[in-house]
Amino acid sequence: GAAVRGLAAVQGLLVTVPAGVLGALVGWAVVPGPTRAADLVLPVLAVLAPALLLALAAGRTAEGRRDLGGPAGRWRWVVEVLVVLAAGVAVAVARDRGLAGATGGGDPLVTALPVVLGLAAAVVVLRVYPWPVRALLAVVRRRPGAGVFLGAAQAARRPAAGIVPVVALVLGVATVALSAVTLSSVTAGTERGAVRGAGADVRVDLTVSVPSGGGLTADQVAAAGAVDGVEAVAAVGDAGRRTLQVGRTTDTVPVRVVDAAALAAVQADLPGVDPLPDALAAPGGALAAVVASGADRDTAGDVALVVGMTRVGVPLHVVGAVAEVPGVAAGQTWVLVDRAAWTAATGEEPTVDRLLVRTAPGADPDVVADAVAEAVDDTLAVRTVASERAEVERSVLVRGTRTALLVVTGLSALLCGGVLALLLLTGAPARGRTTALLRVLGAPASVRRTLVAAEVAGPLVVSLVGGLLVGAVLPALVLGVADLRLFTGSTERVDPVLDAGTAAALGGVGLLVCAVALVVAVVAARRVAAAQVLREGA
Repeated sequence: GAAVRGLAAVQGLLVTVPAGVLGALVGWAVVPGPTRAADLVLPVLAVLAPALLLALAAGRTAEGRRDLGGPAGRWRWVVEVLVVLAAGVAVAVARDRGLAGATGGGDPLVTALPVVLGLAAAVVVLRVYPWPVRALLAVVRRRPGAGVFLGAAQAARRPAAGIVPVVALVLGVATVALSAVTLSSVTAGTERGAVRGAGADVRVDLTVSVPSGGGLTADQVAAAGAVDGVEAVAAVGDAGRRTLQVGRTTDTVPVRVVDAAALAAVQADLPGVDPLPDALAAPGGALAAVVASGADRDTAGDVALVVGMTRVGVPLHVVGAVAEVPGVAAGQTWVLVDRAAWTAATGEEPTVDRLLVRTAPGADPDVVADAVAEAVDDTLAVRTVASERAEVERSVLVRGTRTALLVVTGLSALLCGGVLALLLLTGAPARGRTTALLRVLGAPASVRRTLVAAEVAGPLVVSLVGGLLVGAVLPALVLGVADLRLFTGSTERVDPVLDAGTAAALGGVGLLVCAVALVVAVVAARRVAAAQVLREGA
C-alpha cells in the first residue's frame, strides 16, 4: 500500500512540478514585479495537490470506503471538522477585515482563502457524495432500462472511482468562477472609472483662456450644442476660490457652477454616476449647494460663501455631500452650485472652462469630439470615455493582470475538462466489460451510452454544485479583502460582478466539455470486444 502510494505521488510530481515551474516563469514574464513568499503558497499547493490526490487514489480498493469506519475513519472526521472550522474562521476574518486590513503586497489571507474554502467544500462534497448516488439508485431500481440502473449501482458500489475527480472538479470550478468574476469586476471597474474620469461621453476642457480673458462664450457653447450627433451639452463654470464660512470657521474653497438640469441630461444613465439632488436647482431661499464629503466640517448649521468686494456672506443650503461629481468637481474641498441660482444670488457670471457632451444614440464619440472641437474653435483638450479607458489599459500592470486572469480562467476550464475526461476514462475498462457482457446477453447498443451518463451523473452534479457554491462565496470574500482599484483606475472599491456574456460563455464551454468527455468515454467503451472479455473470464 505505502509503496503504491509513494509511486503514484512521484509520478504525479513528475508531471506537476515541471508544469508548475513553467507556469511560474510565464506568470513572472507576463506580470513583472516583486514576489513574496505568500504569493507562492497557492501555486505550491496547486502543484502538490494532484500528487496527493493520486497517492490517495492509489491506495483505494474497490471494496468500498474503508475510511468511513474504524480508527482511521474517526481520525478523518477530526481532520475534516478542523478543515471546516478553519474555513469558517477565514471567512469571518475576511468579512470583519475588508479593505481596512488590506495592505500593499501579497496578503496571506487572500492567498490562503481560496485553498481553505476549496478544501472545506471538498470535505463536505466527499461526505455528501454517497447520498445522491443512493437516492438515484433507489429511483432507477423501479424503472425499466438497464443502463441507468447499472451506472447508479456502479457508482454506489465503487464511490472511490469518483471521489478524487470530485475534489479536483470542486476546486477547478471554484477557480474558474473566481477568475471569471475577478475579470468581469476589473472590466466593469475600469469602465466605471473611465466614465467617472470623463464625466460624459465627451469632455472638452479649455486649456488657454480666450483673448478677452474669459472662458468659453455663449456662442461657443451653442455651437457645440448644434454639432451633428450631440444630444445635450452642460457648460461647467469656475467661480474662483471663495471663503466658505461654517459656523465660526472659515476655509478657502473652489466654487464650481453648472446648469443642474443640463448636467442631469448629459449624465443620465451613465454607469457609476449618481444624479445630483433635485434641490440643487430649487428656486428661492438660500443658495443650494453640494459640497465635498472629504472635508471634516459640520454643514448642518450656518454656512455661507463670502462674495464680492464688500465681503458679503451669501447663505448656503447644503443639499448633499459627495466625494466627487464626475467631470465637474473632485478633491477634498469644493462647492458646487446651480448656475441660474448663483447668478441670481451674486449677480456674477462664472467662467466657463469645460463642456460635457452627451452623444446621440449611434453617434461615434470620437467623431463627435472632433466636430465639437472644430465648432468651438479654441485651444482645447478633448477626452472621451474610450480615451480614459485606453489610458488605464495602457498600463503594463493592468494588461498583465487581465492576461493572467484570462489564462487562469482558460487553464482552469481546461483542467476541469481534463479531470472529467480522466473520471470517465478510468472507469472505461469496467464499463467496457459490462457493456460487452450486456451485448452478449442481448442488451441493446444504447445501453453503453446510458451507462456512461448514469455513472458520471453523480460525481459530476455533486462536484458542480459544490464548486458553484464555493464560486458564489469566494469572489465576494476575496474582492472584499483585495484592493483592485490599482487595476481599474477608479477611486472606488470594485464590487464583484459577473456579466451575462462571461456567464453564458463559461456555461457553453462547460456543456461542450461535458459533451466531448462523454463522447470520449463512449468511444473508449466501444473498444472492448465481447470475445476478449469472455476469454478473460470477466
